[in-house]
Amino acid sequence: MTTMKDVAKAAGVSIATVSRVLAGNVPVTESTQKKVYAAMEELQYHSSTLQHAPGKKNLSLVAVCVQDLSDPCCMDVLRGVEDVLSISGYLPLLFNVDHDLSCCRELLETLPALRVCGAVFIGCGAMLSEQEQLPDLPLVLVGEGLLPENGQQAVVCLNAAAAGALAARTLRETGRSRFLYLCGGADLPGQEGDLVYRAFCQALEEEGEQAEYLSLTQRQAWERLEALLGTPEAPECLMVRDGLTAATVMQLLHKLGRRVPEEVSVLCLENSTLATLTAPPLSVAAPSGYQMGMVGAQSLVHHLEEEQMLPPRVEVEPKLVKRGSLQ
Repeated sequence: MTTMKDVAKAAGVSIATVSRVLAGNVPVTESTQKKVYAAMEELQYHSSTLQHAPGKKNLSLVAVCVQDLSDPCCMDVLRGVEDVLSISGYLPLLFNVDHDLSCCRELLETLPALRVCGAVFIGCGAMLSEQEQLPDLPLVLVGEGLLPENGQQAVVCLNAAAAGALAARTLRETGRSRFLYLCGGADLPGQEGDLVYRAFCQALEEEGEQAEYLSLTQRQAWERLEALLGTPEAPECLMVRDGLTAATVMQLLHKLGRRVPEEVSVLCLENSTLATLTAPPLSVAAPSGYQMGMVGAQSLVHHLEEEQMLPPRVEVEPKLVKRGSLQ
């Protein structure tokens, strides 16, 4: 089992530095943070024991609500959230709403009675945006969504503009054309509201290229995609918004006899362990889910420990990880 000592050795830092990066309550340079994050991701590190923060006699409860525990990306984010909360002296109280709006609403109404000092929501942005009122307690959303800017709520999300530009540049470097942007997550923004897609298209247009958009939230859309991939003018570069859709698209390409990456380049915008399990493994242009979870939990801990206002929006920079799906 990977230990904090292993992470420290791989990152070339001390164990104390790794602990400070996890806790997030002591300043650490950005370059050092990146080295520690990279080592954690490479070694698949997560804490296995609950650690009390120095000076804390009792553990405080933090509600952690997950949109779907069966989603690999949600699980990766959850690991990051749990590690930071545990090492900072907070006990995660886990809930799974399973895409159920009424369940989410009931949980929000119940949270004040549970005496939690804060809450972290993972991938529940669409449901939270439909609520007329959020509970009067610190709340961090890790994922896409819009929350009221009142000092009590924060959104930790991908830097959409940077991710779209990075994805366009990476696919352009394959020397191919005919770009198709695929979105299959029902809770992700549509074509008009997808900031990544807008940045992706803008970067391509600057080079004289264009990208088509296809939402795969309906069966008919999958049938259309299958027919499209079987034509002589099939897209050569696929940009896929979420990991589950990307894995399904890879299966479809294999079924149709389209070779990846010899004939089709595939890039995904969600970095979870699922990306390493496809054949070939998926290339990604995103921070790891684990890092997103860490940043989200650190934002909440900073607010609770230092009594600072939560930043309305924290954007995490994308990271390009090239695997077998890129030429």
